[in-house]
Amino acid sequence: MIDHKPIFCSFVDEQKLDIDVKLLEDFSYYVRENDEGRQISNCGGWQSNPLNIEIPELSGIMHYIFLSAERLIMKYNLPKKIAIDPLWININGKRDFNQYHEHPRSMFGGIFYIKAPKDCGDLVLINPITTHQHYIDPATIETFNEYNSYSYNVAPVDNKLVMFPAWVPHFTFPNESDEDRISIAFNVICES
Repeated sequence: MIDHKPIFCSFVDEQKLDIDVKLLEDFSYYVRENDEGRQISNCGGWQSNPLNIEIPELSGIMHYIFLSAERLIMKYNLPKKIAIDPLWININGKRDFNQYHEHPRSMFGGIFYIKAPKDCGDLVLINPITTHQHYIDPATIETFNEYNSYSYNVAPVDNKLVMFPAWVPHFTFPNESDEDRISIAFNVICES
């Protein structure tokens, strides 16, 4: 009998929500008008400074972020006390993108797409087993799966919440749309 056990597991959670994204879009532009922003992983575009998660306009999305994070934290058998720290807005115009990065000192990273027009640039998650690409030649793969894939693309869609382990490297393709791609990004941390 063979006991096949997946080890060193990663994941991506994607769920379509029903939140008033027009309210969040207006709020995002309001914040941009009143916040000079910062540059962390963004190439072009604008990224807000960390936001207070208790802002009334964020209450709908915060509810779903906490529900999703609590469900995921149970899979890891970690302390049930979590916090969202930080949370910020990204507005990427034509050809703007986010560089390859991770979210250190966090358990999960996440993105909620407020406005995601066609061709606005996929989120690309990279296999955290960094030596993977040296052993599996993609040209020999008939069908990609969780064992042989080097990357996984998430297509942005309005009202989509995406969460993944914070140690999974990721980036976005440039926005090739003539409209802004607007998202809220966040980190989930475990508190002791």
